Amino acid sequence: MNASDHPTATTSRGPPRTRPRSSSRLRGGLTGVGVGVLLGLAALILGPKELTEWSYDLLFVAHREPAPSEVLVVYMDDESHRTLNQPWFQSWDRSLHARLLQKLKAMGALAVVFDILFDLPDPEDPAGDLQFIEAIRGHRKVILAGVIEPILLNGEIVGHKPVPPFDELRSVASWGLAEAGGEDRHARLHSRSDPRIPTLAWQAAALTGYVPEEDRLGERWLRFYGPPGALPSVSYAQMFQDDAVPASLVSNKVVFVGAMRGVGFTGGIGTDDFRTPYSRWTERRAPGVEINATVFLNLIRGDWLRRPSPWWELLLIAALGLVLGLILPRLKPLVATLAGVGLSLLLFLGANVLAWKSGVWFPWMVTAAVQAPWTILWTWRAAFRQGKEPVREAPQFTVTSVAGQAGSSLAVSLWIHTESQRADILRLAQESSFDSTIFTPADPAAGRPPALRFAARMTLPGLRILEEEQTLEWDGSVTKALFLVLTPNDIPEGKRDGAITVYASGLRVTALRFAVSIGPALSIPERLSTVEARPQRAFACYASRDRADVLARVQGMQTAVPNLEVFLDVHRLRSGQDWEPALQKAILDSDIFYLFWSRNARASIEVEKEWRLALEQRGLDFISPVPLEPPDAAPPPPELATKHFNDWSLAYLQGRKKGEPVADSNAQG
Repeated sequence: MNASDHPTATTSRGPPRTRPRSSSRLRGGLTGVGVGVLLGLAALILGPKELTEWSYDLLFVAHREPAPSEVLVVYMDDESHRTLNQPWFQSWDRSLHARLLQKLKAMGALAVVFDILFDLPDPEDPAGDLQFIEAIRGHRKVILAGVIEPILLNGEIVGHKPVPPFDELRSVASWGLAEAGGEDRHARLHSRSDPRIPTLAWQAAALTGYVPEEDRLGERWLRFYGPPGALPSVSYAQMFQDDAVPASLVSNKVVFVGAMRGVGFTGGIGTDDFRTPYSRWTERRAPGVEINATVFLNLIRGDWLRRPSPWWELLLIAALGLVLGLILPRLKPLVATLAGVGLSLLLFLGANVLAWKSGVWFPWMVTAAVQAPWTILWTWRAAFRQGKEPVREAPQFTVTSVAGQAGSSLAVSLWIHTESQRADILRLAQESSFDSTIFTPADPAAGRPPALRFAARMTLPGLRILEEEQTLEWDGSVTKALFLVLTPNDIPEGKRDGAITVYASGLRVTALRFAVSIGPALSIPERLSTVEARPQRAFACYASRDRADVLARVQGMQTAVPNLEVFLDVHRLRSGQDWEPALQKAILDSDIFYLFWSRNARASIEVEKEWRLALEQRGLDFISPVPLEPPDAAPPPPELATKHFNDWSLAYLQGRKKGEPVADSNAQG
C-alpha cells in the first residue's frame, strides 16, 4: 500500500448520549403493572379486612350532616339514676316506663322504641309490669327489643337463640332484634343476625309506615349523621320535669329509649355501646340505642350506604391498578412518589364524593395502601436498576482517506466511535498508518452493552474496490473497517468522489461522502467538514403481509440508531383517520423512503402508489430499497432497477429464517 503521511477525513456528528432501547424494560414495566393489579385483587379478595374497614371509616373523617328531625333519643343516664332514685344494679321500676309512655303519648309521639330487654316479668313488682303493659296498650305503637344469645354446652358455644320480651309484653307490643354490631363491637352494617326476625329498627319503620321496598336481608352499611351524640336527645329525668322538654321536640317523632354509654345495669340484662367510625380518632363510643335510631333513620330516609357487586369492585380495583402502573413509572422516582401520594388523596376525595352523592362506597384503601405504594416502589426499583445499566453513547461515524498514485493502491477507513473518542480518531488518522493497532478504551468488557452490528457499502466510481461491503460489530470501543482501492496505471491525477453508506438491520442510517486524491498527497485542512447525510425521519413502505418482518427489521435498526424516527402506518394511523393524505404527507416529510421489497410488495397496489409518489416528488436517491427476498424472486420495477436490490442483510435474514446460527444478538432482521 502506498500511503501518504497526511490523510484527509470526513466526520459525522451524531446525536447526544442515549441509552439503547431494550425489550427487557418493556417486559419489566408490564410485570410491574401486572403485579400491581394482582396485588390489589388479592388484597380485595383475601384481605386484610382492615383495608375495607379503613376505607369505610375514613369516609366519616369530616362528614357531618344536619341533625335529623325524625327521632328523639331519651337517655337513661347517670343523672336520671340519681334524680329518679333508680337502682344501679337492678332493673328500673317498670311503672316509671309506664309513666314515660303516658307522657310521650300526651306530647304526640308517633311511636316509642325501647332498646331495653324485658325478657322476664319482675317477680318483686308485678304491679309495675301491669302498669307498663297497660301503658303500651294505651299507646299502641310501641316496639320492644330482643337479643340473640349464645347457646352454651360444656362451656362452648354450640348455637344461638333469640331472647324476646316475655309473653305478656309480646301480646301488646311489637318486638325486634337490637343491633348487635360486629365481633369487635364496631357498628358498620345493619344487623342480620337472625333472618327470621326483623330488627328493632325495621319493626319501628314498619309500624310507622316507612318500610323500604328492598329486601329486608339486603346488605346495608350504616350512614352516620355525626359522631356519638349527634342525634337529638334528652335525659330520661327531663321528661318528668315541668316544661323541660317542649312538645315540639316529641310531637310526630319516633322516640327511642335506652341506656347512655357507661351506665351500669339500667334494665334488662345490661347496657351496650359500640365503636363507630368516629371512634377511630375520638375514642367515644355510641350507645346501642343511638345505633338503633341511626338504623331507623337510614331505613325511613333510604340513605344507607351500599357497596358495588364483587365483580364491579374487582373491575374497579384492576382499572385503578392499571392506571397507576401506566402513569407513575413514566415519571422520575421522586415525582412518581409525590404523584402517587397525590393520586391517593384524589382517590380519597373521589370516594367521599361518590359516597355522599350517590350512597355508594368501595374499598379504595386497597389502591391507596397497596397498589400505589407498590407502584412507587417499582418505579424506584426500575430507576435504580437503570442507573446500574451500562450507558452507551450513540455511534458516530468518520471516514478517513489518503492520497494514492496510479498503478498502486490506497486505503479508505470507516471508523465507528463515540463523540468523546472523535479527537483520538483524527489524531490516529493523521499520525498512524492505517494498518497499525487502533486505540481501545480501557474499560473492562464486563457490564458493557452487547455489540451492535452495522454494514457498510462503499462506492468509488472509476476505481476498483477489493471488498465493497463489510460488516462491523461495535461494542462502544473504536471499530474500523478498511476498504482497499486499486488504482489503474492510466488513471489521471485528481480527485475522485466516493461514498460509504452505513446500514443497521438492512436499513440505511447514514451516508458519508468523501474524496480521494490521485497524485501528490494533499495536506489536511485545520477544520474537517461534515458531509454526512443522516436521516432523521424515515418512511417505511411495505406490504401488509410482510408486517412482521418489517417490524422486526425496524426494531433492530432502532436498537442501533434510536434517534431515527420511522413512520409505520400500523403505529401512526388512528382508526377513522383519513389515511391516504396522511400517508402522502408522511412520505414528503421524510428524509428517506425505505422500500421493503418482496413478492407481496410487488403485487401491492398501495405499495406501488407510495413508491411512485416518492420517486416523482423526491427523486431516485430518496428511495432506499430493503429487499426481503432475492431479486430473482421479486424483481424490482424498471424505474428502480438501478437501485441496489441485493442487500447484504438479505442473506442474513434468510439465514435466520432457515434457522442458521447468528452471532449478532442485537440485530432484529
